[in-house]
Amino acid sequence: MKSLGSMSFLLLLSLAFAGCGQDITEPAADPAGSVAAQSLGKSYHVSSERIPFFGSNWLWSFDGYAVYYFYVKCPADIPAGQNLILLEVPTPDALNYEQTVEVTAHWMEQVTFAPKNFNLRGTGPVEFWFFTTAQAEAMVADLVLTRGEMESYGPLKGWATDFLENNLSYPATRFNLTARGNLENGGRFHVNIHERWFGPGPFDANWDGNIILKP
Repeated sequence: MKSLGSMSFLLLLSLAFAGCGQDITEPAADPAGSVAAQSLGKSYHVSSERIPFFGSNWLWSFDGYAVYYFYVKCPADIPAGQNLILLEVPTPDALNYEQTVEVTAHWMEQVTFAPKNFNLRGTGPVEFWFFTTAQAEAMVADLVLTRGEMESYGPLKGWATDFLENNLSYPATRFNLTARGNLENGGRFHVNIHERWFGPGPFDANWDGNIILKP
């Protein structure tokens, strides 16, 4: 179950503001004569250091647990009242702070508003906050999720030492996340999330995954 999330397509649009691939390596160019080559032009590869969001824009819930993760190194930098879900535009203030992810994107020359695919990989410990599903549902009931509200629930915190988020926007929108790391109490966690979005609404998607906590 996904408790709440914004359209992944909006995230794709936002990356255009950052200057910024289904695979971590550079995807191969579309074969000559393919539909993509005919309609979108030649592909090219771009790298960027940061993206204009404080965190994932998603609050995911599986198996009785929920998780939110941050792109910024220090979540305390985020204004306590900043809504972290359903964002329709980038949050330029996020670019003012150090992030622990970096982006590699693959663009088509005739599409300037969003990359064909992009991926984020961890460059340092990526912070994860874990909740119960009941807590997650209570937090998003008003369609607002803030750092201050999440902190009030006393989340279990962890830091991913392995982090990879893959996104494909053409020809179909897909999202995959895998993360492994250490919990603050000395335990371990493992998060997997998979989604295929078919639009046009923000919840027009199929998703599955798991959250494994080993205190």
